Amino acid sequence: MSILERLKERRVIQWSLSYLGVAWLIVQVADAVADQWNIPAPLLRRLDVILLMGLFFAVVIAWYHGEKGRQRVSGPELIILAGLTLASGTLLSFAGGENPADAEEPQPLPTPQDGTVAVLPFVDLSPAGDHRYFADGVAEEIVSALTRDDRVRVAARTSSFALRDRPVTEVGEILSVAAVLEGSVRTDGDVVRVTARLVSAADGFEIWARQFDRSLDRILEVQAEISSAVVAELVGAPRAATQAQRIPPEAYDSYLQARFFWNRRTEEDLLRSLDLFTRATELAPDYARAYSGLADTYAVLGFYQYLSPEQAFPAATEFAEKALDLDPGLSDALATIAYTRLYFEWDWAAAEDGFRQAIRANPRYPVAHQWYGNLLVVLGRTEEATTEIRAALEFDPLSMIARSALPWAYHYGGEYERALELFRQNIAMDETFMVNHYFMGATLVQTGDLAGAISAFERAVLLSDSSALTVAGLARALAVANRPGEAEALLGRLLDPSRTPAPPRYEIAKVYLALGRAAEGFEWLDEALETRAAQLPFLAVDPELEGWSADPRFIELVAAMKLDGIP
Repeated sequence: MSILERLKERRVIQWSLSYLGVAWLIVQVADAVADQWNIPAPLLRRLDVILLMGLFFAVVIAWYHGEKGRQRVSGPELIILAGLTLASGTLLSFAGGENPADAEEPQPLPTPQDGTVAVLPFVDLSPAGDHRYFADGVAEEIVSALTRDDRVRVAARTSSFALRDRPVTEVGEILSVAAVLEGSVRTDGDVVRVTARLVSAADGFEIWARQFDRSLDRILEVQAEISSAVVAELVGAPRAATQAQRIPPEAYDSYLQARFFWNRRTEEDLLRSLDLFTRATELAPDYARAYSGLADTYAVLGFYQYLSPEQAFPAATEFAEKALDLDPGLSDALATIAYTRLYFEWDWAAAEDGFRQAIRANPRYPVAHQWYGNLLVVLGRTEEATTEIRAALEFDPLSMIARSALPWAYHYGGEYERALELFRQNIAMDETFMVNHYFMGATLVQTGDLAGAISAFERAVLLSDSSALTVAGLARALAVANRPGEAEALLGRLLDPSRTPAPPRYEIAKVYLALGRAAEGFEWLDEALETRAAQLPFLAVDPELEGWSADPRFIELVAAMKLDGIP
């Protein structure tokens, strides 16, 4: 009897086909629910191996039991059985199955050991779905905690949060990290449940997971525990004991809401964050990060002239110093103090020392690197400036404000085409970010593309809801384009006494100079000096004022700013 006839007699083919049909159905169901149930890819591969081994056993069972009666094993049959065993073992090894010799001791899950991680925004699972700010805030605070540990490199909040809806593997590829932390937050009264999962960015394989049920006043403990666990998994260090400060739930809630609005950077949202940070400090007088948040808010309000410099920057310094009294190593507060020395005190040496202190306190704090780069631009050290800004982008590659700072530095260095290329790349990534359009407009003026400059400024005006800075930029472009009537009409809007906040004196001065009205232009520059306008530190390196550099009035202003040593 031939082997084919024996296979038919013992119903091996029928058994095999039936088994393959069932196995195929199992695989399809597993693939369908894998994403929904977050089944890791390696687990699916193990299922494939199990089903493959099952086929081998199905064939063996069919061979010996597919026919009624006593079965006799011949020599050729023994050879066939041995061949099937060898073939199955080979396929098993190629499929990545476990060696039975190693199965006695559980193997640890593979963990990335290069210390790189991104934290995705946590999902809001609250009943009403209205606590996204809280979920985002929890993730943001974990990012902050991780940046303080020099054993890990964590992607900055701006970059990781921009990838909110991307697959883990894609996040890992874009941000060049080995692991991704994701999770969810559910609040119910005074109780919060936080679920966190650390997964491998290479294949989505779960490395660590835990659920925390705590009262709201202990939420900082949860963040500390999670960050400690992440560090332990990434670098193999023992988990540190968590001794987190207890913050009243209402204070912490206010803090998270404030950070949410602060990150949006509009005037309205900044003023809302100011109120919320203030409330957080009132409810928790020893909460350092709330005071640092107040400092950050006043500093940004001052720079964009939503508040007067005299009102904004001293307040920023006061609250940053209060934060440092409570937490001497807080790099955020150190950077903010340096920021006020740059844009308000005009103490270049103290500002540089302050930024270096902030970077030493937390070398991975991207804002400190970016702001330090701005100072270096002011000092005419463009090459060093681009190095610092690139460092900021290394830690926060998707930060649009840092991405706009780099071509702006090239603008001040006279590399206009290089700057324009980067501005266009930025706009392709996010067409709605006003700063890129504003800066690109200024650069296009320098290249002589006045039509393009006017178009860019018009877009900036639209996106900013006609902010004073963007309107002044458009007015200057119109003046350079020999359209004085339109430029002066915009000046009239800016100088309207009912308009608040106060007009941007430095930018208005540049409009008058472009119109050829030098006396009025220098009067406005004198006012900018008197009121300590935040843009005035760029006076000596501003290419828009290069034609006035030999004017005695300009030289006097540069000397008054102690910028006369800048090439």
